[in-house]
Amino acid sequence: MPALAGLLLWWPGPGVSPSAAQVRSGLAQAAQGRAPPQPRQAAMPLTVMPFTPDCLDISRLRPLDLSSGTQLLVNHMVAMATRQQKEQLANNNFNHGDAETELREIIKSLFVRAAAGVRFLGVENMAGQPLPEGYSAELFILLHLPILEGPDGGPILPITVVDNRLDLTLLKSGRVDINRNMNDFQQYMMPYIPQDEPFHTLKCTHRDVLMLLRRMIFRNALRCKPTSSQKRCLPQLFNDPAMSPWFASYLSPRYAEHLGERGQGRAGAA
Repeated sequence: MPALAGLLLWWPGPGVSPSAAQVRSGLAQAAQGRAPPQPRQAAMPLTVMPFTPDCLDISRLRPLDLSSGTQLLVNHMVAMATRQQKEQLANNNFNHGDAETELREIIKSLFVRAAAGVRFLGVENMAGQPLPEGYSAELFILLHLPILEGPDGGPILPITVVDNRLDLTLLKSGRVDINRNMNDFQQYMMPYIPQDEPFHTLKCTHRDVLMLLRRMIFRNALRCKPTSSQKRCLPQLFNDPAMSPWFASYLSPRYAEHLGERGQGRAGAA
């Protein structure tokens, strides 16, 4: 029985998100009468993949100054498009259906929702591929405030991610324990699920955009040291896709660089 699938099998279908009360009820059912898992008294040392040489210690970054409003954030979001893309948009000759455009919109939406105080959301794939069996979303994402100021002055949004498709794969291969996963989900994700109302969702409509989003999340997970807020929302093992579906990562408008396309003149070009 899939790990998170075991506790999410009873969830509503795509587009209908459960409330925290429903999740707690499902946990009780998934536990088959056993007492719900209790929080650990002391966190075990976190296990993480080796960081890359260009690792960014986001725990040392200062908050982005939004005291004058969110216009600064808006300016950075607009700057994600290249000059050519901006000209195409101005001439109403822009392909809004390509994966890169949708990825920029997803990044912008995550920043906007974080600035509005949203903490938890699910990412759905609407491009034809069915959801992982028993799951209500492809990804669960925690948005960590405050939004930070990167070394180049741009915004950085720390995130904690659970990749449900990876979780299902790991469980089927026997590399993830269902009881441990249930404990981890209840301890680290449950406190941020909205009470008695559906949680926010993002819908990927292009067939390649979810692949790009996953790639960016994983690459950045190996290029950053988590903040204290992220560490409080992580199980013992994370940032190792061979053993765990949990990632401590971040987003920024420099998406082309995060995808390994540094120097190709795409994101943020003047």
